[in-house]
Amino acid sequence: MIATPKHIFTIPPEEPFLERLAEGLWARAGGDPLRLGAMEVLLPTRRAALYLRAAFLRAAGGKATILPRMRALGDPDEDEFYFGGEDLDPDVPPAVAPLRRRLLLARLIAARDKEMPLDQAAQLAEALGAFLDEAQTARRDLAGLEQLAPAQYARHWQETLRFLTILTAHWPEMLKEEGGLDPAARRNLLLERQAALWRKHPPAHPVIAAGSTGSIPATADLLDVIAGLPDGAVVLPGLDTELDEEAWQKIEEAHPQFGMKELLEKFGVERRDVRDWTSSYTTPSPAKTKGFVPPEGETKPRFSLPLPQGERKARARLLQKAMRPAEATEAWRALSGKEIPRAAVDGLSCVVCENAQEEASVIAFCLRAALEQAGKTAALVTPDRDLAARVAAQLRRWHIEIDDSAGASLATLPAGGFLLAALDVARPEAGAVDVLSLLKHPIAACGLEPALCRAKAREAEVKIWRAREPDKEQGAIAAWLAQFERMFAPLRADWHKKKPLGEWLAAHLALAENLAASDTEKGAARLWREADGEAAAAFCDQLREAARDFALLSGAEYADLFAALLRAVTVRAKRGQHPRLAILGLLEARLIRPDLVILGGLNEGVWPPEAPIDPWMSRPMKREFGLPLPERRIGLAAHDFVQLAAAPEVLLTRARRMGHAPAVPSRFLSQLETVLRALGYDDALAPAMPWRQWARMLDEPARVEACRPPAPCPPLAARPNSLRVTEVGLWRRNPYAIYARHILKLEKLGPLDAEAGAAERGIIVHRALEQFLRRYPGALPPHAVQELLAIGRAVFAGYEGAVVEAFWRPRFERLAAWFVAHERERRANGIEVVQVEAKGEMILEFTPPPAKAKDLVPPKGGTKSGLSLPPPQGGRNSFVFTLRGRADRIDRLADGTLEIIDYKTGGVPKQWELEAGYEPQLPLLAAIAKAGGFEGLPAAAVAALAYWRLTDEGEIKPLKGDAADMAQAARAGLERLIAAFADSAMPYLAAPKPVAAPRYDDYAHLARYAEWGRTNGEAA
Repeated sequence: MIATPKHIFTIPPEEPFLERLAEGLWARAGGDPLRLGAMEVLLPTRRAALYLRAAFLRAAGGKATILPRMRALGDPDEDEFYFGGEDLDPDVPPAVAPLRRRLLLARLIAARDKEMPLDQAAQLAEALGAFLDEAQTARRDLAGLEQLAPAQYARHWQETLRFLTILTAHWPEMLKEEGGLDPAARRNLLLERQAALWRKHPPAHPVIAAGSTGSIPATADLLDVIAGLPDGAVVLPGLDTELDEEAWQKIEEAHPQFGMKELLEKFGVERRDVRDWTSSYTTPSPAKTKGFVPPEGETKPRFSLPLPQGERKARARLLQKAMRPAEATEAWRALSGKEIPRAAVDGLSCVVCENAQEEASVIAFCLRAALEQAGKTAALVTPDRDLAARVAAQLRRWHIEIDDSAGASLATLPAGGFLLAALDVARPEAGAVDVLSLLKHPIAACGLEPALCRAKAREAEVKIWRAREPDKEQGAIAAWLAQFERMFAPLRADWHKKKPLGEWLAAHLALAENLAASDTEKGAARLWREADGEAAAAFCDQLREAARDFALLSGAEYADLFAALLRAVTVRAKRGQHPRLAILGLLEARLIRPDLVILGGLNEGVWPPEAPIDPWMSRPMKREFGLPLPERRIGLAAHDFVQLAAAPEVLLTRARRMGHAPAVPSRFLSQLETVLRALGYDDALAPAMPWRQWARMLDEPARVEACRPPAPCPPLAARPNSLRVTEVGLWRRNPYAIYARHILKLEKLGPLDAEAGAAERGIIVHRALEQFLRRYPGALPPHAVQELLAIGRAVFAGYEGAVVEAFWRPRFERLAAWFVAHERERRANGIEVVQVEAKGEMILEFTPPPAKAKDLVPPKGGTKSGLSLPPPQGGRNSFVFTLRGRADRIDRLADGTLEIIDYKTGGVPKQWELEAGYEPQLPLLAAIAKAGGFEGLPAAAVAALAYWRLTDEGEIKPLKGDAADMAQAARAGLERLIAAFADSAMPYLAAPKPVAAPRYDDYAHLARYAEWGRTNGEAA
């Protein structure tokens, strides 16, 4: 019997695959559109089919033509199978929907392990489904799994294989109930039936399979049939026809030619029998434009940097040498410039950056530079999704929007994020961060204009959740928040109940649409628009269909399961946002040839990717079972590298560091550099343009000047004429803080959902002691300690957290015993508590002396531009200043004089700070008391001032010196301070004396102190 001849061709890697394929088919059709339309072309992916359409348009010179029937065979990396075989046999059962299959597998896993949460079961079901697809793609019988782990294997492998009985004992019956097939099994069936049909009844029209390497066994069988058809042909991408036979026989899974070597062996064809596609036809139309045009873009000439035929072949030969099998690399020693001329690296360069951010900047700069040349196209090809996102962000500085063809998780896009945010707020443990994240989401409207909804969210944040003290005007916004909370009532009412998945989904989507509704649009119209909204709607429809007969869930289980399923949904742009630039993954870039190819992220673990650890089988087990080893992915990545690096203009990039760790160069890049060194072309990959320097110049100013200290000079009417005693010391230490707080009206917002800190501890102690002293101003009860502890428990009830329970409560209990004992002793000595939390004020009206601001002279480099106080109020040459204060407690001593006490739960001011006037709080309170400024307390002399340090056991720290003298000195110092700032030459400086700068400064970032403070302090 005479063997049927096989029609097998290859397009060399140096040639643009789809361009040459289209030219060859157009030539075979003799330029006749009708003959071209009669052909059938099978390609690996739908994206390749889209680009081939544009290539046909260029091959035909832009003339209208009838395109061949183009079908996608599917690819092992594709999520779906697109080969349309339904017309072969209408009785072929449909494939089980991916989401339905995942839920069914999750149900089986949860039934086997009842302790496993459903969201984890769903994640494990995804991995189990991938293993099932891999086994069915390889056409392996799962019944043989039990014999794979004999006694010599580790026990966990035996347990894993017992777990996989889900697929052998239960899954087939479940598939039968569903009336469907696994996607991979259905693809195999359709391919097998198509192969059988064409083997028995060869088609009367030409059939060409192009670009596939037959990595799917069923696809390889179909290719074998097509190659033997009378009018059939198989066109391989980049078969290495020059590799010596010895090296060819040593090829293993990680080699770029491994897949095609296996395919040729299956065909029973030698490499020498494979013909060059580009030399097998004559182009009928001499005038054509060439290039990379997006599928739906305009057909227009483009810039190209073609290399002469010999140099293009030399580039391919260089890459072929670099990719020799490891066992055959001794041939590198014999390489010579005669075999591979230096011109082989013309147009090929490499940029090594310090980190990922610099790499992204360089790539973005190169892409932007490509647009300066008319019609030039460029693409970044990388498996590193983080690098792709960085490049896209960098391009926005030039207002260039570019899509990553790999897409993004729906959970990271607006519609998906909104659905998850709604569930987060529905949880009983939801806090302020969850509520604000939802209300500030661009889709949220709550029946209002969206901008108004976000404004109300900010108002609630400031007045309720971040307010340091209760806001008197929070009533209206609190009522609006209560109305918002009522929208969650139906979902929260059933949160702990067990309900079907479909009911939870319906309630969730109803809530989301209500939250999205504005004053002019329905929620459905706002939520399900744009590409991400359409994808979210499709996902929810699929989940609704897949949810039947699923297990009953609580609200928390539903929320976790929904989030796990949503994160697995990838959304890809329907069309690129830029006509000449693209970011492509390895799968998307196959068979496509832009003018400038940038291969980014050339580090080990990225390109090629790390061989994944299979959770189901060890390497020996996979080999024994007949599944491809992880190194097969390395071989696919190597083939992509060779195909892309053979382009006329190629830029290779990598970063020396990934995160905080050094990165190892890609083996592909290392092998290429080794071959170049062997040829004596050590610097051949050096870029012709200083891309790194140019990219850096975008962010580095030509000249850097030191930031000068701020010296604001507000107008006269803006100056504060009233301060608290606690702010007087700050006025001296840091006038800029007074300017920011009282003139700019800026107040630091409190943290959201933060655990109680030192400030809250001080509030708790102050409130507890205040309530205790107000209740017992005279004699103490017998059980005073228990009374104080009971008051403390009531105050502590408003605060939660591990720190409060573990540290603050025990410390307060010890403090209560000390405080009561000390109070008994004081009252036994005739000391009477007069007032607690006493409010007072003192009005200063005087004519200021000539300003002498020697204590507030600006540092070197500062300015003295005008500042003054508010206009005179008490007389033509006088002014009024109000000093306000609050004393923690005022006691009357036995001799009738007063003692003013300040509670401190933290540190106590140092003596030099008191003497220098930087902590005048207590002396100024004494001045107010002497002037009769406290409500309900007549003027009286103050004989003592003291800090009570309220730690575990308490400590009294009386101020040294005469209280009356200190009060008089503090008042005089305040008057001098007021006079100093009445001088129009005195600015509000930030920390004029660094040695006295406040320990905590809420406005340091506004004053940009970190930029000038050290230099200024050293100069001062």
